[in-house]
Amino acid sequence: MLPWQRTFLFIGELAKKLQYLIFLILGVGTSQRLRLAGGNSSAGRVEVLYNGEWGTVCDDSWDIDDALVVCLQLGFTNAIASYSNAFFGQGSGQIWMDNVQCNGLESSLSECMHNGFGIHNCGHHEDAGVACGDQTCGGTLNGLMGEIASPGYPSRYSTNLNCIWTIEASSGQVIQLTIEQFNLEDSASCSSDSLTIYDGIPSSANELLSPSCGSQVQWPSHPSTLLSTGTRVTVVFTSDDNFAASGFRATFQQVSPREEFFLIVDADNSKIYKQNRFGTNTEDLMVVGLQRPVAVDFDPVERKVYFTDVVAKFIGRINIDGSDQETIATDMVDIPDGLVVDSLARILYWTDTGNDMITTSNLDGSGRNVFISTGLEEPRDIIIYQEGGYVYWTDWGSNPKIERCLFDGSERATIIMEDLGWPNGLALDEYESRLYWADALLNKIERSNFDGSQRQLLEDFDSNDVHPFSIVVLETAIFWTDWLTQGVDVTDRNFQNEATTLHVAGIPTRLHDIVYFSSESLKELCILTCFTELAKKKTAKLQKGILILRHLPKVKSLDCSRFLKMILHNTDLFIAAKLVSALDDTFSAVTS
Repeated sequence: MLPWQRTFLFIGELAKKLQYLIFLILGVGTSQRLRLAGGNSSAGRVEVLYNGEWGTVCDDSWDIDDALVVCLQLGFTNAIASYSNAFFGQGSGQIWMDNVQCNGLESSLSECMHNGFGIHNCGHHEDAGVACGDQTCGGTLNGLMGEIASPGYPSRYSTNLNCIWTIEASSGQVIQLTIEQFNLEDSASCSSDSLTIYDGIPSSANELLSPSCGSQVQWPSHPSTLLSTGTRVTVVFTSDDNFAASGFRATFQQVSPREEFFLIVDADNSKIYKQNRFGTNTEDLMVVGLQRPVAVDFDPVERKVYFTDVVAKFIGRINIDGSDQETIATDMVDIPDGLVVDSLARILYWTDTGNDMITTSNLDGSGRNVFISTGLEEPRDIIIYQEGGYVYWTDWGSNPKIERCLFDGSERATIIMEDLGWPNGLALDEYESRLYWADALLNKIERSNFDGSQRQLLEDFDSNDVHPFSIVVLETAIFWTDWLTQGVDVTDRNFQNEATTLHVAGIPTRLHDIVYFSSESLKELCILTCFTELAKKKTAKLQKGILILRHLPKVKSLDCSRFLKMILHNTDLFIAAKLVSALDDTFSAVTS
């Protein structure tokens, strides 16, 4: 490099530094040290100017409060959403800020807590972004991933708001929205302030979340996770001219369609309902001839609902769409109180408190066998633990107990026998390897390890106003039917929040069994079937096949029946993998 070239280079670098110094000395607006890139004038990747060089912000801890500070610094009046994972494309050069934590009151992003300029553990695939606006709130958002909140959150929102967010997913995808925090003014029928979420366009028929207020979203889980059936979700937040609270914060992302529902038995009205987990949509399966149904379960392979009736004394099944009802067992059926389907082995188990036994059969009712016939007084609920190979059941007789044995009936053991009254519902929590049960005499819900050890009291209701019957445990929530609250009660798995009650179909009534189904479990079922059959044959390619199947696309519910029939006669896991892939391409996602 020639001397005159070095001189010009030095002058150029000096000019950059002088320009930056002038910005600071003259008090040039802070917005000139912040910009949005990769989007448009109101939405994009956040970039900051430091030491004369533009760089990005990492999305660690990035939320709507950080977005609000950015938008205010840029001259907007509100943050519509915060974005992560380089939503507006990856930047280049420096990553100046990481672990930014604003409270929403700062005048510039640099005033927020962060690691220090240039200190980070991120890549540009984690660049943060924002969407800003001059409207008080609301807007149209791309649903890939983001966050919305009431204006000013977590400070009090304004009065007289009417905020409408429209969140759009890509074709073939749906929106999953989770309400992380929720605190609105409480009022009768939520007539003052409210949050309503619609599956598509605003309409009472499309409500995913009916108008909600107070401190808890009442349905369907904690935190409340909702799933659209189409590509659009509409969120409507309104406030009146009176008191205002801290508001709400929600995250959203686009996901593949899936099916999740509960089956709920209404014994008093002789009905079996299918309840969408993500909304208030309830379907009556219109089962004919019911007098007092008690137990229910679902076989996802053939999409059939199995049920018992303790007055009509029979066991039946019906397609999930309400078609093709049939009776599969009447002989020697007295009071069939509990029932479970083993979809892998294609076996039905049921308890009979009239005959004091547990019986098994094929799913069409043929091939009946007495599974347990001794030591039972009042057998009630029955469940299976597929991976462990165990059957569990409750007995509320004179010596109440919870027992288990292996699938072949061996190694029978009483795992809980003290401090029990009427042990009704049983449930497995496979996320934390726990067994849950509800006791209707002692008004308690408890849990333990699968072998009965490490017993823990979760809730002692200490009231005569409850009568828990059946129980379901999901990843974030626990649900149970209660004869006295006359609905389905729900709270978090650790009972940190007050339980709320859903009256199924809007009618307070005595509910019995409740079971849960998710299409996410179908891939596991199909692969487990494959493993079981091939392990029996000791296929040499088993380990390689496992690796292949673990990375396959999700098997959808319509695929599984055909997949099972094909795979049971197949000894080559490489062919199995191709079958699953072909089936996955052939069938579209199931809608409820």
